[in-house]
Amino acid sequence: NQTPVLRRHFDNFDARAFGFDIMSDDAKKKLVTELKKDPKALKRFEDSLQFAHDADLIAPPARK
Repeated sequence: NQTPVLRRHFDNFDARAFGFDIMSDDAKKKLVTELKKDPKALKRFEDSLQFAHDADLIAPPARK
């Protein structure tokens, strides 16, 4: 069951952001290339990715 808050905002999220940390490097590059073609989609993805990080739902990017 989704909470009312999540349900209300669910359509604003890009679900791909919630699995970005487990994607291969090639899959990440392909996705980013695709998203760059549509600034609105890129913004939605970036906002979703930030939410996922802030909520500790995905691992932060690896530091080298």
